[in-house]
This record gives sequence, C-alpha cells and structure tokens, in this order.
Amino acid sequence: MKSLYGILLALFWLEAFAIIHLVEAQNQEGFISLDCGLPLNESPYIESESQIQFSSDESFIQTGKIGRIPENLESPNLKPYSTLRYFPDGIRNC
Repeated sequence: MKSLYGILLALFWLEAFAIIHLVEAQNQEGFISLDCGLPLNESPYIESESQIQFSSDESFIQTGKIGRIPENLESPNLKPYSTLRYFPDGIRNC
C-alpha cells in the first residue's frame, strides 16, 4: 500500500511540474504586465526568471503615490516587487 501511495504521489508531482512548465512557456501576446510605481524611464524591462515583460503603470494611472523598497532590501530577481503605488488619501485603502 505504501508503494502505491508513493507512486501516486510521484505521478501527482510530475503532472503538476509539467503543467507549471507548460504555463510558464506560453507567450505574453495579448497581456500587459504592469509594474506599479515603476518610472517611465525604467520601462519596459524583462524579468529574468519568468521572461515576462513589465511596463510602467504611468500610462494608465496618474493618481496615488509611488514608493520604492530601500536598495539594501532589493533583490535583482524580484524587481517587480521593488516599486509600488499606494493611495493614502482615499476613503478605503489597501
């Protein structure tokens, strides 16, 4: 019984990996990936791990404030997470 469980578990992980790999391999045609808060002069860029092209959101929104993660905390592999746009003056904020 344990060996059957092990085989089923291995097949599950193999299938999950195959699906993830397939999804990752698709192109970006028809999609826009926005990096919220990214200045226009740093746009666009291609994220090295996923090969997704990110663009600034400045062409889509002019409100809110822009923040940036301190340089000592930035990671070159996590560039999409180094800038943000927030809205402190609204009634509801997230």
